[in-house]
Amino acid sequence: MGIVRAETIARMRIAFREGVSASRFIRDMKEVGLSYRRTDMLADYRSVAGLERVEGALRYVRKDRYPTEKNYCCRCVGD
Repeated sequence: MGIVRAETIARMRIAFREGVSASRFIRDMKEVGLSYRRTDMLADYRSVAGLERVEGALRYVRKDRYPTEKNYCCRCVGD
């Protein structure tokens, strides 16, 4: 599994640069025979893309206290 995952991640970098979506990439890898658990593949894709999942970041914030789109997006990107 380690070799399959390493090869898939290498191809993932190329696919991300080309703008291929995660679902399309997973489907393509299944056709080639280089797939593993979907949850792990999505986690690897986020890792390669540099995206972090924000789990419950605004869960306990009152609805009338949400930050504006502009402020929230800047914090997510890290600018």
